Amino acid sequence: MAARQLDLFDDPAEPRREAERDPLFLEAVRRELGLLLEEHRRAERLPGGDITRATVAELRFHGLAALLPDDEARPLIAAFDAELDRLYAIEERLAGGPAG
Repeated sequence: MAARQLDLFDDPAEPRREAERDPLFLEAVRRELGLLLEEHRRAERLPGGDITRATVAELRFHGLAALLPDDEARPLIAAFDAELDRLYAIEERLAGGPAG
């Protein structure tokens, strides 16, 4: 069966409500977020070595986190963003830029 095409005026929260009803999907989201966060925590430099990959990882993390309940997503996003800030500061220092 083909997926229903979203209407321009559909409620944008609808996909989130559908995801919240599927515990297996949410567990996969949590697992992926945990892996991404752990990868960034262990990293001594930006994973992949460039800002483009870091930006894609950030967009992916935030997009996946948006599928979780807000009270669960907020601390994960804060932790991930803190790791990105740390890694960007390292890259800036290594490039000879101002220390963060």
